Amino acid sequence: IAAQARNQLLRCINVGGSWHQVWVIPQGIARVGADMKVIDVNPRMAALLRTDPQKMVGTAVAGYLHPEEFERVYEVFQPLW
Repeated sequence: IAAQARNQLLRCINVGGSWHQVWVIPQGIARVGADMKVIDVNPRMAALLRTDPQKMVGTAVAGYLHPEEFERVYEVFQPLW
């Protein structure tokens, strides 16, 4: 049950002091693991990339970015791991 509560919290975002579920906001959002693979993605992000959310889960972020942009993203987020 603790894992379910943690996952539910990870699927929320604080906007202007109130919490919203990631799945219903208009911005495209993906949750990515330290291995740079997609853990979760909201429907808007999948729509922006013209794919289904289920097809993105488990795929490498590098497949969605230009190689130079992926290097930049990796460098920015690496300290968080």
